[in-house]
Amino acid sequence: MPQDFAASGSLGLLAIIGLVFTALFCLTLYNTLILIKPENRKIKPVTVWLLFVPGFNIIWNFFVVLGLATSIKDELLSRDYEVTDKPGLFSGIGYSVVSCLALVPYVIEVPKEWFWALGVIGLLQLIFFVQYWMKVNWYKTILKRDSLGEEEA
Repeated sequence: MPQDFAASGSLGLLAIIGLVFTALFCLTLYNTLILIKPENRKIKPVTVWLLFVPGFNIIWNFFVVLGLATSIKDELLSRDYEVTDKPGLFSGIGYSVVSCLALVPYVIEVPKEWFWALGVIGLLQLIFFVQYWMKVNWYKTILKRDSLGEEEA
């Protein structure tokens, strides 16, 4: 009985940590979209909070990644920056795809010999997630600094 309590406590703590990180991540996406002129936004800032909806977030993540990448590109172009690709698209799509792959064990029974692959998928998911979050935060900083420069001019 005490082991069950400890295990459930650990899972609860992990869930709370996951919710905190999701909230901070969504806040970064939201604040980035707020810095983008409405005519350049491909998604509304408030829609990033739909990433909290379990199950739906797996599909919605693709829309957020694509919409945000296109929005950032259009905003940077409107501010006369040179942009050749969609900012953050590669790491964002990588994160979205690997998140889908992480669901495989819940859909089909994975042989025990393949459990190492789940660890690889989890590691890739974490790497792409952090990379995407850092990239979006970097563009948010650029947009914020550029906006402050316009206000001073």
